[in-house]
Amino acid sequence: MKCLVCHQENRDGSRYCVYCGSPLKEKRKDTHDWSMASILIIASLIMLAIGYILHPEADEMSIAGTYQSGTTVLSIAKDGAVTFNENDAVYYGMTDTDGNAYAGTEILLKSESGEEKDITVYISSESAEVFERTGNYNAVRTILKRDG
Repeated sequence: MKCLVCHQENRDGSRYCVYCGSPLKEKRKDTHDWSMASILIIASLIMLAIGYILHPEADEMSIAGTYQSGTTVLSIAKDGAVTFNENDAVYYGMTDTDGNAYAGTEILLKSESGEEKDITVYISSESAEVFERTGNYNAVRTILKRDG
Protein backbone atom coordinates (compact mmCIF):
# COMPACT_ATOMS: atom_id res chain seq x y z
CA MET A 1 0.00 0.00 0.00
CA LYS A 2 1.55 3.28 -1.14
CA CYS A 3 1.44 6.47 0.94
CA LEU A 4 -0.21 9.34 -0.91
CA VAL A 5 2.00 11.90 0.87
CA CYS A 6 5.57 10.49 0.76
CA HIS A 7 4.94 7.82 -1.88
CA GLN A 8 6.66 5.13 0.20
CA GLU A 9 5.45 1.55 0.13
CA ASN A 10 3.82 0.32 3.38
CA ARG A 11 2.58 -3.04 4.53
CA ASP A 12 -1.01 -3.91 3.46
CA GLY A 13 -3.52 -3.23 6.21
CA SER A 14 -1.45 -0.42 7.81
CA ARG A 15 -3.45 2.57 9.05
CA TYR A 16 -0.56 5.05 9.10
CA CYS A 17 2.55 5.47 6.97
CA VAL A 18 5.63 4.15 8.84
CA TYR A 19 7.79 6.78 7.07
CA CYS A 20 5.83 10.03 7.46
CA GLY A 21 2.96 9.12 9.83
CA SER A 22 0.20 10.19 7.42
CA PRO A 23 -3.02 8.25 7.60
CA LEU A 24 -3.30 5.64 4.83
CA LYS A 25 -6.55 5.15 3.00
CA GLU A 26 -7.31 1.50 2.52
CA LYS A 27 -8.26 0.60 -1.01
CA ARG A 28 -11.66 -0.97 -1.16
CA LYS A 29 -12.12 -4.01 -3.28
CA ASP A 30 -14.60 -3.48 -6.07
CA THR A 31 -17.91 -5.16 -5.44
CA HIS A 32 -19.73 -6.91 -8.25
CA ASP A 33 -21.78 -4.64 -10.40
CA TRP A 34 -25.13 -6.39 -10.30
CA SER A 35 -26.90 -3.62 -12.15
CA MET A 36 -25.37 -4.61 -15.52
CA ALA A 37 -26.24 -8.27 -15.00
CA SER A 38 -29.79 -7.30 -14.03
CA ILE A 39 -30.19 -5.19 -17.16
CA LEU A 40 -28.96 -8.05 -19.36
CA ILE A 41 -31.33 -10.57 -17.75
CA ILE A 42 -34.33 -8.24 -18.02
CA ALA A 43 -33.51 -7.39 -21.66
CA SER A 44 -33.23 -11.11 -22.50
CA LEU A 45 -36.61 -11.86 -20.90
CA ILE A 46 -38.25 -8.98 -22.76
CA MET A 47 -36.83 -10.18 -26.09
CA LEU A 48 -38.06 -13.72 -25.43
CA ALA A 49 -41.54 -12.43 -24.62
CA ILE A 50 -41.66 -10.26 -27.76
CA GLY A 51 -40.46 -13.18 -29.89
CA TYR A 52 -43.15 -15.45 -28.46
CA ILE A 53 -45.90 -12.87 -28.97
CA LEU A 54 -44.87 -11.92 -32.51
CA HIS A 55 -44.22 -15.47 -33.75
CA PRO A 56 -47.20 -16.10 -36.06
CA GLU A 57 -47.15 -19.88 -35.65
CA ALA A 58 -46.53 -20.02 -31.90
CA ASP A 59 -49.71 -22.01 -31.26
CA GLU A 60 -49.50 -24.16 -34.38
CA MET A 61 -47.67 -27.44 -34.69
CA SER A 62 -46.14 -28.75 -37.89
CA ILE A 63 -47.69 -31.99 -39.07
CA ALA A 64 -45.14 -32.28 -41.87
CA GLY A 65 -43.29 -35.58 -41.69
CA THR A 66 -43.63 -39.29 -42.39
CA TYR A 67 -45.77 -41.56 -40.24
CA GLN A 68 -45.59 -45.32 -40.70
CA SER A 69 -47.20 -48.41 -39.23
CA GLY A 70 -46.23 -51.64 -41.00
CA THR A 71 -46.77 -51.05 -44.73
CA THR A 72 -49.10 -48.10 -44.18
CA VAL A 73 -47.27 -44.80 -44.73
CA LEU A 74 -48.50 -41.21 -44.54
CA SER A 75 -46.18 -38.44 -45.77
CA ILE A 76 -46.98 -34.75 -45.38
CA ALA A 77 -44.65 -32.23 -47.00
CA LYS A 78 -43.97 -28.73 -45.66
CA ASP A 79 -46.06 -27.28 -48.52
CA GLY A 80 -49.06 -29.40 -47.43
CA ALA A 81 -48.83 -32.11 -50.12
CA VAL A 82 -50.02 -35.47 -48.76
CA THR A 83 -49.21 -38.98 -49.99
CA PHE A 84 -50.84 -41.97 -48.32
CA ASN A 85 -49.91 -45.59 -49.12
CA GLU A 86 -52.10 -48.41 -47.84
CA ASN A 87 -52.52 -51.95 -49.19
CA ASP A 88 -50.65 -51.11 -52.43
CA ALA A 89 -53.01 -48.19 -53.10
CA VAL A 90 -51.63 -44.66 -53.25
CA TYR A 91 -53.77 -41.65 -52.33
CA TYR A 92 -52.93 -37.98 -52.82
CA GLY A 93 -54.21 -34.77 -51.32
CA MET A 94 -53.35 -31.43 -49.76
CA THR A 95 -53.76 -29.98 -46.31
CA ASP A 96 -55.26 -26.52 -46.31
CA THR A 97 -52.68 -25.34 -43.79
CA ASP A 98 -49.33 -25.75 -45.62
CA GLY A 99 -48.11 -28.49 -43.30
CA ASN A 100 -49.04 -26.60 -40.12
CA ALA A 101 -52.15 -27.46 -38.22
CA TYR A 102 -53.85 -27.79 -34.91
CA ALA A 103 -54.70 -31.31 -33.79
CA GLY A 104 -57.56 -32.65 -35.86
CA THR A 105 -56.60 -31.61 -39.39
CA GLU A 106 -58.99 -33.19 -41.91
CA ILE A 107 -57.60 -34.19 -45.29
CA LEU A 108 -59.54 -35.54 -48.28
CA LEU A 109 -57.41 -37.97 -50.30
CA LYS A 110 -58.03 -39.51 -53.72
CA SER A 111 -56.37 -42.43 -55.49
CA GLU A 112 -55.57 -42.44 -59.21
CA SER A 113 -58.64 -44.64 -59.70
CA GLY A 114 -60.82 -41.99 -58.01
CA GLU A 115 -61.33 -43.79 -54.69
CA GLU A 116 -61.56 -41.31 -51.79
CA LYS A 117 -60.37 -41.42 -48.20
CA ASP A 118 -61.38 -38.83 -45.61
CA ILE A 119 -58.70 -38.88 -42.91
CA THR A 120 -58.10 -36.88 -39.76
CA VAL A 121 -54.56 -36.33 -38.46
CA TYR A 122 -53.91 -35.70 -34.76
CA ILE A 123 -50.36 -34.65 -33.91
CA SER A 124 -48.87 -33.87 -30.52
CA SER A 125 -45.31 -33.74 -29.30
CA GLU A 126 -45.62 -37.34 -28.08
CA SER A 127 -47.74 -39.09 -30.71
CA ALA A 128 -49.32 -39.07 -34.15
CA GLU A 129 -52.62 -40.70 -35.04
CA VAL A 130 -54.47 -40.95 -38.34
CA PHE A 131 -58.15 -41.86 -38.45
CA GLU A 132 -60.34 -42.68 -41.45
CA ARG A 133 -64.04 -41.84 -41.56
CA THR A 134 -66.03 -44.96 -42.46
CA GLY A 135 -69.66 -44.80 -43.62
CA ASN A 136 -71.29 -43.12 -40.64
CA TYR A 137 -69.49 -39.80 -40.11
CA ASN A 138 -68.87 -40.60 -36.44
CA ALA A 139 -67.35 -44.05 -37.09
CA VAL A 140 -63.58 -44.03 -37.36
CA ARG A 141 -60.86 -46.57 -38.00
CA THR A 142 -57.37 -45.97 -36.64
CA ILE A 143 -54.92 -46.25 -39.51
CA LEU A 144 -51.66 -45.16 -37.91
CA LYS A 145 -50.56 -44.58 -34.38
CA ARG A 146 -47.06 -43.56 -33.40
CA ASP A 147 -45.89 -42.84 -29.88
CA GLY A 148 -42.71 -40.91 -29.18
